[in-house]
Amino acid sequence: MNGELVKGWSQANCSVDLPMLSATIPDRWEKEICNEYYDDINYNSSANVIILAAMTVDIKHAFNIMKSFKNQGKKVIFGGHQDSFSPTILSNVSDSYYIGTPSKEQMNSLLNDALHDTLRKIYNFGINIDFPFDYSFYKRKKVRYIQILSSLGCIYNCDYCWHQLSYGGGVKLRNINHVLSDLKALKGITRYFAFRDPNFYNKRSHTLELCDNIKNENFNFRWGAQCPIVIGRDDELLDKMFQAGCRLLFIGFESLDNRNLKSVNKPFDANQYKSLALNIRRHGINVAGYFMFGFDFDKNESYDKVYQFINEAKISLPVLNILTPVPGTKLFERMMDEKRIDYPDASTYLDSDFIYSIPCNKCYFIHPTMSKSAIENNFIKLHKKLTTYPEIIGRTIKMNPESFMLFKMNLDLRKDRKKMELAIH
Repeated sequence: MNGELVKGWSQANCSVDLPMLSATIPDRWEKEICNEYYDDINYNSSANVIILAAMTVDIKHAFNIMKSFKNQGKKVIFGGHQDSFSPTILSNVSDSYYIGTPSKEQMNSLLNDALHDTLRKIYNFGINIDFPFDYSFYKRKKVRYIQILSSLGCIYNCDYCWHQLSYGGGVKLRNINHVLSDLKALKGITRYFAFRDPNFYNKRSHTLELCDNIKNENFNFRWGAQCPIVIGRDDELLDKMFQAGCRLLFIGFESLDNRNLKSVNKPFDANQYKSLALNIRRHGINVAGYFMFGFDFDKNESYDKVYQFINEAKISLPVLNILTPVPGTKLFERMMDEKRIDYPDASTYLDSDFIYSIPCNKCYFIHPTMSKSAIENNFIKLHKKLTTYPEIIGRTIKMNPESFMLFKMNLDLRKDRKKMELAIH
């Protein structure tokens, strides 16, 4: 933030990537693990092989870390990336990178290749998540929030979404016993977690069984998950989720105009959004809503319509983005064919952090009726309106222990908005 490394508290400071990665390292290898939110990187490590996982927002920092180790003559690998930007940039300073999630056997093969100097540039491992993850290195850390996993992929195929590409277009459900093993490992580390599943509602029976098991274990966790809005019709499951400790659902509304939804193959009816969101609230579960601006049928009034909806549907955490056509998606290919894409060169990302430090805050395409500046300025204007202290307090301050977490998350949105204003203007 502001050019300084954020340490300690962050909404996503305990990604599932490190626990998943750590669990695949063979026992015969000595390993040291660093989550930079808590520990300083040991640039003097005697390790032969460096494996780095980083969020896309940290792309420039990741580049510099890898370059430092590469200059020491170490084998440098990065992986777990779900976007198509990172390989373009990081492959210049790495010996290899992998796509997907490796199994223990695949990781053993990768490390042997590194040891014998036979690394391939790219490994495609597919989806391997059926083993307990290793959260042990988070012990004795002041962890407020952590991610776990019960599935990968999504049953929907929205044109703007990268998940269908990054996970091979399918859905992988994780063995429930492994999920429960992870939750047992979290006891004593944190009381709060979130499922990182792209869609926690991929298979209803799996979600029901998981919630029943969590409830029966009496974990006393408080957690959230990402779901499609249609879960608002499922009263039985919403009850079970609440009983299991769910207090927040992240819902991708994206647009309130059905023409926009149809144009990107999102198979929902925006006319039902409010009633379904309110029904989720009636079951004691807060709703965080994702909204995107810049769809073909958006206009200036779309921003006011979203503001009104957020208040009427009682959205506890509104997350705004400008539509970003991600390379490889159907939306990107269509806009390329229409000669509407206006992306900077990949090297630009190494010169400035602004594009990535707050993702999806700039318009990189030509809109049919709105200028880029109109899309960006209306976006900032709405963001500013939603992040005043009265708005934040009105959405979050309730007589329950979860209100502080929501309050903090909304304050983070306020901080992000101030950074976005600098980035755009």
